[in-house]
Amino acid sequence: MSFDQLLAFSIGLAGCFLALLVVWRRQVGAHARTRDALTDARRHAGLSQAMLANPGLALIAADNDGVIRLFNTAAEKLLGHRASDVVHLVNTSTFYAPEEIRAELESLRRDTHEPFVGPPEVALLRLAPGGLPCEREWTLLRRDGSRLPAHIMLSALRDPSGQLDGFVLAARDITSQRAATQAALARKTQLEEFFRHAPAAIALLDRDLRYLALSQRWITDYGLRETGLIGRPHLDIFPATPRHWRDTYRRCLAGSVEKGEDATVVLADGSEETVRWECRPWREPDGSIGGIAIFSEVLTEQRRAEKKLLESEARLRAAQALAHVGSWELDLIKKTLTWSAETYRLHDLPPGIPITLEQALSFYPPEHRRLIDAALQHATAHGNPWDLEVQIETASGRPLWARSIGHPELRDGQPVRIAGTFQDISERKANEAALTRAKDEALGAARAKAEFLANMSHEIRTPLNAVIGMSGLLLGTPLDPEQREYVGTVRTASDNLLSLITDILDFSKIESGKLDLEQQPFSLHECIESALDLIAPRAVEKNLELACWIDRSIPAILLGDVTRIRQIVVNLLTNAVKFTSAGEVFISATTLAKPGEQPRLRVTVRDTGIGIPADRLDRLFQSFSQVDSSTTRVYGGTGLGLAISRRIVELMHGTIWVESEAGRGSRFHFEIPLPPVDRTDEPVPAGLSRVYDKRLLVVDDHPTSREILKLHLESWGGHVVTVPSALAALALLRSGEEFDAVIADHLMPGMDGIEFTRQLRTTAAGTELPAVLLTALGRKAAAAADGLFASVIAKPVKSSQLLYAVVRALDPNLEIRPAVPAPTTPRTLANARVLVVEDNPVNQRVARALLERMGLTPDIAANGREALESLLRQPYDFVFMDLHMPEMNGLDATREIRRLVAAEQQPVIIALTASTTTRDREACLAAGMDDFLPKPVRSDDLHGRLLLWQEKRTLRSLV
Repeated sequence: MSFDQLLAFSIGLAGCFLALLVVWRRQVGAHARTRDALTDARRHAGLSQAMLANPGLALIAADNDGVIRLFNTAAEKLLGHRASDVVHLVNTSTFYAPEEIRAELESLRRDTHEPFVGPPEVALLRLAPGGLPCEREWTLLRRDGSRLPAHIMLSALRDPSGQLDGFVLAARDITSQRAATQAALARKTQLEEFFRHAPAAIALLDRDLRYLALSQRWITDYGLRETGLIGRPHLDIFPATPRHWRDTYRRCLAGSVEKGEDATVVLADGSEETVRWECRPWREPDGSIGGIAIFSEVLTEQRRAEKKLLESEARLRAAQALAHVGSWELDLIKKTLTWSAETYRLHDLPPGIPITLEQALSFYPPEHRRLIDAALQHATAHGNPWDLEVQIETASGRPLWARSIGHPELRDGQPVRIAGTFQDISERKANEAALTRAKDEALGAARAKAEFLANMSHEIRTPLNAVIGMSGLLLGTPLDPEQREYVGTVRTASDNLLSLITDILDFSKIESGKLDLEQQPFSLHECIESALDLIAPRAVEKNLELACWIDRSIPAILLGDVTRIRQIVVNLLTNAVKFTSAGEVFISATTLAKPGEQPRLRVTVRDTGIGIPADRLDRLFQSFSQVDSSTTRVYGGTGLGLAISRRIVELMHGTIWVESEAGRGSRFHFEIPLPPVDRTDEPVPAGLSRVYDKRLLVVDDHPTSREILKLHLESWGGHVVTVPSALAALALLRSGEEFDAVIADHLMPGMDGIEFTRQLRTTAAGTELPAVLLTALGRKAAAAADGLFASVIAKPVKSSQLLYAVVRALDPNLEIRPAVPAPTTPRTLANARVLVVEDNPVNQRVARALLERMGLTPDIAANGREALESLLRQPYDFVFMDLHMPEMNGLDATREIRRLVAAEQQPVIIALTASTTTRDREACLAAGMDDFLPKPVRSDDLHGRLLLWQEKRTLRSLV
């Protein structure tokens, strides 16, 4: 019988004794059975006295109200109370941890759905099945306030009728027992964790080969699920286990230790692994074999890697022989030199002969020996690699040119080994010598040809100038129609011939290296607009739409050769107009800036012409070459224009290229460096403030033209609405929309700009609405004579002309004066450094335009990663951060800025985004942003927010 069972039996006997004692008191003087009861009571009383005197068992008896009636010496020692202080005075609940009793009673209420009133012991005994004692582990409170864990045995005291008349509580201190249990549990947990995370695949099986424990490596190496493995037979998990493994397990269960290398294991999914393994028995405490432990290591990938290495070495040897490249290795510690078989062959030596460093160096003639000696000294002293072309004389006396490469290997900063290659380049050197001779001869011939062409072009140009001049004079004299036709033909032919001669002269200058580029200040606007003026008549003849956009980020004044840049632009525009029969020709210019690099100017000419097949794009920039012979016959030309443009761009350290598809038009681009210029003196166009905040209506059937007009007008602060037809514009005005001015195209389908303006005057909203007409070159005078318009300007629209026309329409009495300096930026923002982080090019232009109007010159980053790099490179005062960008979004970029940028250089980060929900705002602030501005952004809001945060920064610096 266990100690707990013995304790329960003893408490039960004490309960019987107390019950009999109560009966005896009630029946004193009854009949003879009283004497028998007295005899039994005395016998039980002796037993009870022995239990009460037991120093290791605390006994407490109480009535149904929990009031203590008995408190033995062991209880006094256990709880620190004297019996005289608690008997008839204290309730047993005094000794319990309140939270445990509450939890106990709450559990009873949930189980029985009945409330309990009174001592918890009584509630437990009433629910005990068959009136048996109850066992619990409760925390007891000592007199000094300390707590101790105790094992509690509750036994009922019943009256003669069997009713509960109290209870007896026996308590035993289990502090040491619990500590021992917890320590054992901790050790068990440690062993389980150690076993589970052992850096090897281990499985522990019983005699029936059922899993007792598994390491995590066993599960992962063999592709098993982590749950449901313990207790399952090993052979059920691996049903395809061959017979020889089963024999191995039997031998291990008989006491044998088995091991093997490169064995094949078939997994549950049918795949195979190559393993190294060991299987050994494990024993019970009595020495009997309890099962087996299996240790394994998967070698599949290692064996595959070894096989690949052997195959790679074989391929390397074959490749070395094929490419005449040998390898070598010099051990600086052991002073040994190792050559590959191909290195021996290149030196005309049989493989395997021991070779020393001095012997290897003896193959070099003196002048090349000095090069190798110097390279070796630098490599051994400083760890410097080398790559040299040297000459040797092989063992058979054969001269050989070789490329020698050496790479030192460092250990603790000191070279310990040099590995390298030795390649036979004799054939290449011979070819280079032949090519050098051929190149020199070709250059001489090219120079002679170029000089001849230059001289001939010059000689032809002199009389040609006279022909052109005289034919021009002749056209100014009275001529009859036939004579005028003849002279016009001569003049056209002369102009074409002059253009051809000019191209040839330029080409000859480039070929002879005599084309010098100027570096003078110039205006890109004037350069491109003058090129458009040259092309416009031909575009009008073909009814093509000419459009131009020059980004505001481009400084007003650049440094470069304006003549050559205009020549490139004219060549590209001429080709675009020539090969486009319907649609548009569009030219744009913008700046590109990458961190740490000089800004570049990109010019793009886009057309809707015949396009170019992909397999013929490589012919475009070659001299005297076009796409095919039919192109020359149909469109004319020499094929020199693009070749000259390419050479000029290359002289400017730029690039030129084309993107095209047959039948879908072409896009020609060129990029050149953009030298930095001082923009502080750039003038502000006169009347610019008159356009600010005005509502403007643009009516144009051509989408590109509408977009360009909108960009111009919005960059000046206007609020622009665009429509594709006159009918749509009239419907908009009749619906109640109000505008300050309207800009209408002349030639539109359905209803042209003149008729639209006439009908506009018949509407209530359009009676006094000023109108600007955009018309083709040559039709300007006829349109202006109608008197309907405040201004009439010719396409392609020039920025300055458009601004003047709109300002005049808005305020006819305004006297346009010369441009004045830009308004002074408020002092608090004068030196502010601003970074705009935005991936959308149009949004970049809008933000730049708004900030530049305030006198600030922002930097642009296309994504969060570029922004972070910019901030780590230089400090900024303000960062306007978009949220959704490629590579790194605005939230991640803000977190990285707050983490990586020094505290004293932290910028004010303001979200500038179209995401306007409360969640987006909270996410921005949580990421570390200071403020939030939704798109579209008004200039006043942007300016006010900059001033506010600049003031806060100033105040912080003063604190």
